[in-house]
Amino acid sequence: MTEELPFPKPKRIRDKKAIREARKPWCELCGRTNWIEVHHIVAIGFAQRGHDLKENLIALCTECHDLAQEGKISRVQLINLVAVREKKTEEEIWELIRVY
Repeated sequence: MTEELPFPKPKRIRDKKAIREARKPWCELCGRTNWIEVHHIVAIGFAQRGHDLKENLIALCTECHDLAQEGKISRVQLINLVAVREKKTEEEIWELIRVY
């Protein structure tokens, strides 16, 4: 018997092109060049946010990705990296991915 959720489960937005474009051959945090994964700074479905926007995506090695998933690397640190990469202010990135 499956239990009904009290709220609708948000659908994941999958923009494979955005994911592909975000993928780099190096970790944008530590510079390693092996086992690179694309990380969503704001998780998919978090308060109806976390879309596959380039400003919400960052290429991380497996180790940094795990640390980010565990909250041991702050969103602020990742936002700073994305702001430099995208030549935008941190505030612009925060607003685009709607993290308040």
